[in-house]
Amino acid sequence: MKMKQKLGISALVVALSVGGVFGVGSVQASNLKPSNTTQKVSKVNEINRLANAKVHVDAKKVKKEAKVVTIGARKASVIAATYLNGKATEVRLDSDDETLLYEVNVKTTNGIYIVKVDALTGKVLSVEKDLKIGAERASVIAATYLNGEVMKVKLDRENDVLVYEVKVKIDKGVSWVKVDALTGKVLSVVKDQGNHKGHHAHN
Repeated sequence: MKMKQKLGISALVVALSVGGVFGVGSVQASNLKPSNTTQKVSKVNEINRLANAKVHVDAKKVKKEAKVVTIGARKASVIAATYLNGKATEVRLDSDDETLLYEVNVKTTNGIYIVKVDALTGKVLSVEKDLKIGAERASVIAATYLNGEVMKVKLDRENDVLVYEVKVKIDKGVSWVKVDALTGKVLSVVKDQGNHKGHHAHN
């Protein structure tokens, strides 16, 4: 906001400066000899050129540094829905690593996806499936499943499937429980046996 104000003030100062010079030029030109008048007009043109150059530079700086949204929420929704051939159900403006973006929830035949759209260019940055199971719930599911205590939980991707790997301490040692991040279903249990791990899959 400060930058926009600065640009406005700069443009105003330039306008006043140029206007003032033209005013003086018009009054004095009638009383000057042709040679002096030519010099004065040249000087006015030079000042005008420099003034315009300064405004141009400031405008570029503001455009480069200011976080301006050029893509509206409606357009971002259309972009996301078209990208997945689905229907946009929710849209929100957010920032990621100083990049303004829209997160659009899109409902498709395969489920709900979150599409990130650049708010400046309209480019689709990423597509992720909406996680219905959070890390906390996955931990509870895993701990309850083995009747143990959760030591660690992390989100991972296996064969394009998002899963939580939950490390659970039990009476007989430590096991890793894999929980589907979309459904909450326990996919497998891997028991830690040193360098040898026992594996038990669940269908």
